[in-house]
Amino acid sequence: MKALIIKEFKDYWSNSFGLISVAVLLLLAFLFLWVFPDSNYMSYGLAEGDLYFQFFSYLLLFAVPAYTVGFLANEYRFGTEELLRSLQIDWRTALLAKFVAALLVLLMILVLSSTHLFVVYQLNLTSSTIPFAQIIGSYIGLVAVGACYIAISLMVTSFVQQTTASFVISVFVCFMLFSGFSLLSDLPVFQGGLDFWLERLSLSYHADQIGRGILRLSSIVYFIALVTWSIWLSSFRLNTKEV
Repeated sequence: MKALIIKEFKDYWSNSFGLISVAVLLLLAFLFLWVFPDSNYMSYGLAEGDLYFQFFSYLLLFAVPAYTVGFLANEYRFGTEELLRSLQIDWRTALLAKFVAALLVLLMILVLSSTHLFVVYQLNLTSSTIPFAQIIGSYIGLVAVGACYIAISLMVTSFVQQTTASFVISVFVCFMLFSGFSLLSDLPVFQGGLDFWLERLSLSYHADQIGRGILRLSSIVYFIALVTWSIWLSSFRLNTKEV
């Protein structure tokens, strides 16, 4: 398992795609948060550290599926799924390794981008304290959301082998889970009943709760269940495909 995780992680950085994709992400973050008008810190105020987490929640909505689908698509492209079978490595173990490797890539992106928060709070002269509890909670929520994006992207790619199609479908499914249900709950037809449950089906609701320091058992169960179900379904699909 450990060897598979290291292999997947190294494979991601062994070609130019890994370095270029991370560089592009960091460049986009810099442009949106510091350069482009109406979306930078100067427009929202330097005290708005939440802007960083709001922006990355949507940036990862596209970025995570973009690199995650490659973890499984490469198995189809190079035919290495046959090698996994010859080594008697089951799909569940392989998928868990890919999930952890993709999660490590996500953590590295967040660590590299954390300089934005450091600069913001250094420039913020209106407050002498840094809300560490809020920052830690927001990071936990962001990592949890990213983990769900990874699991969903692996699940979609297990059903759709074409890379472009799996990326588009993954983004759509991730968007629906992050904001789609929340937006549907605002429709008049769902008011007074289903809006309550639709709101709680959204990733954004649970991530916001954690970011505010409200750690509920329901949120923990939600994230774990979504990741577990997605990986199990991916494993089931790939094992069924082999039969």
